[in-house]
Amino acid sequence: MNEDEVFVEKFCSQCGKMSWDSQTGTYNECHDILENGEPTNSMEPCDTVGTRVMTNSEGTTYYYADGRVEKFDNGGDRID
Repeated sequence: MNEDEVFVEKFCSQCGKMSWDSQTGTYNECHDILENGEPTNSMEPCDTVGTRVMTNSEGTTYYYADGRVEKFDNGGDRID
């Protein structure tokens, strides 16, 4: 990875599937539509407003849909 390159991944807020990344774009993922917590056997496209993950030369940052942010260095150790 280049010094100034940032790789971004976005996940669906409904099912958690990775639905987009900055190199390939959309993954065209879909998930079951739930009704009262049960699958309806109908599908809808995944969104990209769940967790966002950004990786650069310094490490990886997770931006969770609930507002939490966690940072990790390139060795996988959490940065407080």
